[in-house]
Amino acid sequence: MTRKPALERRSGSFSIMRRSVGDTGTKDPLLTYDVNVIVRGGIFLYRVIVIGGGWSGCAAALTARKAGAEVLLLEKTDLLLGLGNVGGIMRNNGRFTAAEENIAMGAGDLFRITDSCSRHINIDFPGHPHASLYDVTLVEPHVRRLLREKGVDIIFMARAVDVT
Repeated sequence: MTRKPALERRSGSFSIMRRSVGDTGTKDPLLTYDVNVIVRGGIFLYRVIVIGGGWSGCAAALTARKAGAEVLLLEKTDLLLGLGNVGGIMRNNGRFTAAEENIAMGAGDLFRITDSCSRHINIDFPGHPHASLYDVTLVEPHVRRLLREKGVDIIFMARAVDVT
């Protein structure tokens, strides 16, 4: 007879604070989120909270959701992608290799969005013949829609405080 692996529960909490642009003071919590981590036989089953909705945060949230986790993404502004809304350039320099590697490993959702929103593809950006220039006004709404369709919960204008 095999024994069921021991169950270990770890928990913590944090509060989500609403804020307005330029606000540095704290207010009453929007809500308090309890985080429970269950460890069974070395496998962690838990809710994932991603703090920051830049490119990396969006990729982390999407990947965690695809792996089956419940995901909450907190963003301190009213838009996703951070500085990705400013530059609008993709696949230049090391980004070309990174994009192709991520697509080959099954993480191409975000790159397909930038490709579909590109106004110029394969331009010769000094020394980088693979560069694409995407429309920054189109990319963020597409990424937001993708994350919501996949089941990622997003709270804007919020920050995590009192993390335990």
